[in-house]
Amino acid sequence: GRAESRPPPGHRAHGQGEPKGPGETGGADESDERSDQGMVTAETALSLPAVVLVLLIVLAAVSAGVTQLRVADAARTAARQAAIGRDDYAEAAQRVAAGVSLGVEQGELTCVTAARPVPGPLGGLGLTARARACTYTEPSNP
Repeated sequence: GRAESRPPPGHRAHGQGEPKGPGETGGADESDERSDQGMVTAETALSLPAVVLVLLIVLAAVSAGVTQLRVADAARTAARQAAIGRDDYAEAAQRVAAGVSLGVEQGELTCVTAARPVPGPLGGLGLTARARACTYTEPSNP
């Protein structure tokens, strides 16, 4: 008996799966290729919602971070304005971060606490951005 030579797994032997003439198809290899394409499409369809969900979470986190920065800026602005005796410190803070609420403590230091609910999907969790800024109180003019 003569030993039969087989191609390594994943390789085709010469002539296998190739068209035999005009109009003839390659048989099993063509249906395997269509099956692989269908599997890739199904995998993409299943993974796409996960990708979208991750993107939404990242965007919500960025939005929360931006809100925190604005609230901190509003607290600093209001503290500077209140420390020099300006009555419009609340309006100045609103220009920086609309919808911010303020708490002011004055003594040797003027401290402003600012807070605002986080917008978007994270706001539904009851998250609030808070910041506190203090500066020395300027002496008032007699």
